[in-house]
Formats: sequence, structure tokens, C-alpha cells
Amino acid sequence: MVRFTDLHRIYVQVLLSRRFISEDVAIVLYKRAVAAMKTVKGDNFEAPYSAGRKGLQSFVDEIGEGLAELGMQVVVTRDESKEGKYWICLSYTAFTAQVNSDNVEDQNDVTKLASDLSSLEISYFRRIISEVIEQSYPANSVSSVQALNIAGDLEPTPIPKSQAQEILAALVSRGWLLKSARSRYTLGTRSLVELAPWLKSTFGDPEEGGEEDGFLKECVQCNKLLIQGLKCPGRDCPVHVHLFCYDRLISANRHQCKNCKISWRTSEPTPVGEDAIPRREDDYATSRRSKKRRTGGGTATGDADEGEDELEDEDEEAESRANGTQNQSQTVDLESEEEEDERPAQRVRRH
Repeated sequence: MVRFTDLHRIYVQVLLSRRFISEDVAIVLYKRAVAAMKTVKGDNFEAPYSAGRKGLQSFVDEIGEGLAELGMQVVVTRDESKEGKYWICLSYTAFTAQVNSDNVEDQNDVTKLASDLSSLEISYFRRIISEVIEQSYPANSVSSVQALNIAGDLEPTPIPKSQAQEILAALVSRGWLLKSARSRYTLGTRSLVELAPWLKSTFGDPEEGGEEDGFLKECVQCNKLLIQGLKCPGRDCPVHVHLFCYDRLISANRHQCKNCKISWRTSEPTPVGEDAIPRREDDYATSRRSKKRRTGGGTATGDADEGEDELEDEDEEAESRANGTQNQSQTVDLESEEEEDERPAQRVRRH
């Protein structure tokens, strides 16, 4: 087992408090930890690793070895953006058990410590995951209206829309969900890392068979779960690839599909994710409300939908406020992240 130094302990405290940070922020925090050690030990203190990607990776690997016996692991992964930004995630295996458990009594003390979400919030999160993976392909996402409707249909205890908005904002800020500029929700990088075993056991492991054997997709290049990316245009070809992996393949002049041998230069892969559906589907409700406002909404149909439209207006205003928190949580600016890190968690109601 790795012998933890004071520098290791300082960094572990940071990971325990944040659990999910970008690589850029992780490097800044490593430099701060080294500076703190020099303050205590003197300027002669030498950091064990360089403050770059390779050095940080080695240091994080050591921390991961030390935390493994406590049911935790430190994972360096990439998000599904075109750039493939690096993130460091402190993963609790106990949280997978909490999401997977249908019975609150099955959750032990360690499991409950893995997340501060209530059982009702966990149920809501699971329903969103199911909708994203099982019902929305190739969009692999749900609109804000769909997300709120899921809350209202939750059994045996529906969640009010105002409370659902708070829960969604908290899930986004903590990396479990990702909210796009189009106000669509999909699984965040943290979910794809920490919940991967549960996702595979629940929705089908891509490694165990063809596309008909499950709903999950896997990148042909990096072999990681894929929610957003590209699909081979070949007929009935199950091959999927992340955007940053696709760029790497094309740069290396490897433009032929490994499975069906079709050339991706002559037939480009099709989008998977929100780009797979037209933006007008997201704009439909807004345009419908605008039309009724111009005409005065005098028809019977307009009267019947008036209450629903008012609720949607309130939903959009609240989502706009929540989206500001999400945008700040995704930046690499350290000061911005520190200021916004805990606010969504404080707004989540407890049951």
C-alpha cells in the first residue's frame, strides 16, 4: 500500500470536498498543495512530480492505490465534447449501490455517505437515466419539459416542478447530468465514470454482444461508454465513436470503419446526441406560445393549453437561472468554480 505523505493528504482532502474537477483545476490545486508544503517544510521541499499532465497522472495514481481499500477510486477521464476535456473523478463504488437499490433499507451507512441525495431524488435521477438511454436514441437526451414531466409522473410520490428544477440544477452542478445550451439534459461525465458498472448491468453491456443486446453504446476507439458522438453510416453497422476519437482517426488517415469497412471520407458518420434531432423540436413550445399570444388565444384549444403554457413559462425562467450555475461549474476558472461549487447542493430539499 502507498504510504501517504502530507502532500497526499492535502490533495485527498481537496478531492473529498470536490470529487469531480477538471484537469486544469486539478493542476492548479496541485501547485497550491506544493506551495502549502513549502510554507511548512521550507523552500527546499521538492514536489515528487511535475505540475503537468503526466506528473499529475502519476500522483493521482498513487492516491488511487491508497484509497482503493476504502471503496474509492480516482479516475482520470475525458468528457464527450469535441475537445475531449480531461476530468478527475473521485468515484465511490457505494454510490452505484445506492442508485441500484430499490429499497432504502438496503442502503448501509457507507452507501448513504456516498451521496447526499435523498431516496426520492435518487428515484428521479434513475428515471431520467432510463429515459435518456432507453427511449431517446439517437438524441440520448431529454428536453427540460420532458425532465419536468418525469418528475410529475414519479410514483408513488410526484415531485413538484419547482422542486424538480432545484434537483436538476444540483445534478448538473455535481457532474451527474449535463445541460446544453438547448436546455436538454443528458448523462454527465461523472455518471459515465462512476455509474458505469450499474449502467452496463441495467441496460446491457456493449462488450457482451451486438446492438440488439442492449441500449448502451461504446466507442470503437477508446472502448468507453458513449452517449454523445457519431455513428457509422453503414447500414446496420453498430459502430459508434466519440468526436475527439473520430478526429484522431481521421488525422491518422484511418478513415475506414473497422466493422463494415465503409470510408468515413465518402460517407460521413451521423450525429449521436442532441445534434441528431432538429432544433425546431426544442423551439416548438416557445413558437406555439408566441403564436397564441399574438392571436389572443381565443379558441377552446388555446384556453385548454393556457395553464400548461403558464407553467412552461415559469419553468423556463427557473431553468435560465439554474443554467447560469451549470455554465460556471463547467469552466476551468478556479475562483468561479470555488464560488459556485456548493450553492446548488444547498438548494436541494430533503425528504
